[in-house]
Amino acid sequence: VGSIKGPIAKAAYWFNQNAIDGAVDAAGKQTVKASKFVYEVIDQRIVDGAVNGAGSSARGLGGALRLLQNGRVQSYASLFLGAAGLAALAVALFT
Repeated sequence: VGSIKGPIAKAAYWFNQNAIDGAVDAAGKQTVKASKFVYEVIDQRIVDGAVNGAGSSARGLGGALRLLQNGRVQSYASLFLGAAGLAALAVALFT
């Protein structure tokens, strides 16, 4: 049994160290590369870019709308009636 057990055990150990562990290590290295791509390109550039762009747009729009705020109800009413008039004109022209 010892003469058979030794070569089989050595062959199984070699196969484990070289074939199986090599495949697992290669899969791990590819996973690390893929995760770096996902983090650097998809997360940092696309997702964070969209979120930061939305924040910048909201800040810019808020700054522009701040100019319309003056606290006088008459101004707000005239803006509302002017917009309603333009909408009515657009409906009349394009229908």
